[in-house]
Formats: sequence, C-alpha cells, structure tokens
Amino acid sequence: NATLVAWNYFRDQKVDLQILEVGMGGRLDATNLCEPDLTIIGPIGMDHAEILGNSVEKIAREKAGIMRGQKPVWIAAPEEKIILETLIREADHKSALLRISSSADSENEAKIVAAILPRGVHQSENALLAYRAYLELSENFGWRVLGIDRAIEALQESHLTGRIQILQTDPLWILDGAHNTSAVSALCLWLRAQYPQKKFEMIFGLMNDKDLAEITKMLAPFVEQVHMASFYPEREFSPLQCAQAFEAVGIKTKVYTDIPAILNSLRESGREVLVCGSFYLVGEVLR
Repeated sequence: NATLVAWNYFRDQKVDLQILEVGMGGRLDATNLCEPDLTIIGPIGMDHAEILGNSVEKIAREKAGIMRGQKPVWIAAPEEKIILETLIREADHKSALLRISSSADSENEAKIVAAILPRGVHQSENALLAYRAYLELSENFGWRVLGIDRAIEALQESHLTGRIQILQTDPLWILDGAHNTSAVSALCLWLRAQYPQKKFEMIFGLMNDKDLAEITKMLAPFVEQVHMASFYPEREFSPLQCAQAFEAVGIKTKVYTDIPAILNSLRESGREVLVCGSFYLVGEVLR
C-alpha cells in the first residue's frame, strides 16, 4: 500500500510535519487511518460518482469523513448551498472546528490573491485556503510565521506538473490535466481571462466515467480543431467517441494512430496548442 510506504518513509526521516493528500473521497480512503491535527477540504464537484455517490451532497459527505472532533477543518467556500449545508452538518456531528475560506479580508491576503491570480482564480483561492490553514497550524504549534513576502514566494514556487503548465511560449503550448466539469470550468475561466481571442489546436482525451458531452461544450469556444489518439484503452472514451462529441458541437477533429504522431504533426504546424482532459494524457505528452 502506497500510503503505508509513505508513512514509513516519513517516520524514518523524522519529519516535523506530514501533509497527506486523500486519494479519493475521504471517509474510506487509506489516508483516513491517521489522526490529523488539521484537515482541508477543497472545492467539491461531481467526480468519481460511481464510487462516492451520484450527487454533490453525497460526495461532500464522503469528503467530510476526514474531519476530526475538536480539530480545525478548513473548507473552500462552496458555490452550492447544499454542499455548505452538508459540511456544516457533518462538522457539527463530529464536533469539528469548521473554518470557511472565502474572499480575502486583509491586506496580506489580498497580496496573496493578486500574486497567484495569473494562474487562475481557482489557484488564488486554493493558495488563500492553504495560507489560512498554515497560519492556524503555526499558532497551534507555536511556529514562527513567515513574513508575507516569503509566504508569497513559497506559494509561487509551488506548482503541480500538468496544471495550467505553459510548456513553451513560441508557439504557445499549454498543458492542463482538467478531467471533470469543475476542473474544465476553472481552465475555461483562466483561458478567457488570459487569452480571450485565442483558439487552440487541442490534444484531448477523457476517461470514460466523465461527462464527455458537457466537457466538449465547455471547451468548444476555445478550440479550432481537436486532435486525438488512444492513450489509456482500458478506461478512456475512444478517440472516435470524442471526435463524435466535438463534431456534434461544430468542432473539426482528427484521429491519429498514437500520441507521438499528434505531437510531430503539431510541432511542424507551428500552431498554438492546448492539451487537456486527463493527467494520463498530459503524462504521455510530457514523455
């Protein structure tokens, strides 16, 4: 079990702080065997519905499984009322100390939002959530708090490969592992803000448990043509299925034998490229 290996490694290294990311959901995830000093629940959307439940309320209940009695839990202010109501109810039931992270309410927090905003509104909100959790942990453990400039520098240095990653600028290639409607919505918001006039050649693929029809509609305004090849046959929508979905919303498509064939074609074209739909796909492109 990878979680057990991680815990053994952290123990051997005698770390001061362990930061664990839940694999899926929360209540039944292996990471939930630990007793955390603080937990964080980010934005909640429809994903892994076949396992976590077919509504955001059920998914929120699964996520709330990581809450602990008399321990702080920071949550991103939900857009949907039912999510907030569910998390409040679960926190009350578990006697967890619920904290809700919404808009910046101090000069320092405004500086964080402004510094991270170029990566997207969602990332600035995530950074603010992380910073607030860090401040509470620092207070609880008596740590010296970083100055705001150093904190911003640390946040700017953190990044996730394949999440709004600019691979090159001339021509522009953007990689984003957005793989569900929530993540694609965040990507579209960022594209609209940063490149309002651009339409991309898009390399696309999607796992077959996602909402293909809705995601194609969301991405269509940013796309000139979609390029597809098989990258995970056991779990993907086939390139033909993806092509049919995009053609249904008026987007031209092209299917290739493999991912390297797409890359060779687009490199020769000199066109601007967006890669999205799956972290597995992004990984294939980066190879």
